[in-house]
Amino acid sequence: MRNLLFVAALAAAGTAGADCLKDGDSVMLSGKVVAKVFPGPPNYYSIQQGDQPENAWLLVLDKPECVQARSEDNGAIYTLPGPVQVVQMAFKTQGVADLYSQMIGHHVQAAGMLAVNSSPHVHAPAVLGVDAMKKSFPW
Repeated sequence: MRNLLFVAALAAAGTAGADCLKDGDSVMLSGKVVAKVFPGPPNYYSIQQGDQPENAWLLVLDKPECVQARSEDNGAIYTLPGPVQVVQMAFKTQGVADLYSQMIGHHVQAAGMLAVNSSPHVHAPAVLGVDAMKKSFPW
């Protein structure tokens, strides 16, 4: 069943067009999954100084990607500075994240929607809303 979902997500991902991935695109990315703890509320500065720990899953991409988004201020398209090398992974529920927990530290292919977000809870230039993920080899 999981393989069927992955194939369906890959079919929906398609190509991003031009040279840049775009905010809102369905994409398939590959890289290594890393779990990291960041300082959260109230100050998003230091766990040692009392900020709550925030757990995040990051996908360290095999190939840095150009990412474009639309400005919330004026609607203009802009390119994120430098190539994006890491995206934060988001899952619909904790249960889905639990299913994929054995993939931390492994190379994967992940399919889902790419989003550019400025929330203090996002610790990477972009977020991948994961629809499907499978272990893969890095070649």
